[in-house]
Amino acid sequence: MLQLGIIGDIDKIEDEIVRFYSFIGYCVSTAAGIEHMLFNCYFSASDINREEAAKKFYGRPHYAEKRIKLANGAVEGLFSNSDSVGGWKEIISEIDNLSGAKGARNVLGHNPLSWDVYANDEDVDAPFLFELAVSRNSNEAAATNRLERKENLKSVREEACSIHGTYMRLFHFYDTYLKARYKAE
Repeated sequence: MLQLGIIGDIDKIEDEIVRFYSFIGYCVSTAAGIEHMLFNCYFSASDINREEAAKKFYGRPHYAEKRIKLANGAVEGLFSNSDSVGGWKEIISEIDNLSGAKGARNVLGHNPLSWDVYANDEDVDAPFLFELAVSRNSNEAAATNRLERKENLKSVREEACSIHGTYMRLFHFYDTYLKARYKAE
């Protein structure tokens, strides 16, 4: 599978622990990029100045669902008679899945990261095995089997790919439909 850009670069990292944390960092920072691009969409599609837009978008309560709703309302209001909103609705749905309460951004940004090291008892010369995990609920950590509550390296990589794809679609939508409306102040 061909991966361009930073995901491909992370894939080349030999140390599994470094690769795991690199994917987590990429997910969290790209989710922040999505939030910033959502603000640009909100500001460009609304008829208010940048300072007022920032107060509404970033003000309390500060949770992703509020920001998604603000951006969605402004964009759908602007394009109420346009086919371009169809692509917008898919993007908003993806953002909601990735940034909502159970989305990758919250799971990776607000839960403990851990790794367990296992030795091969039968072959003392064998390298250690690492199990990397992100707990979905720190209260369940002691009570629930690790296999039922973790994000492993493969799933963190898949989240990175999903977040990257969503960011690129959002950026393209903004660049195509809203950038010309951007109000420089």
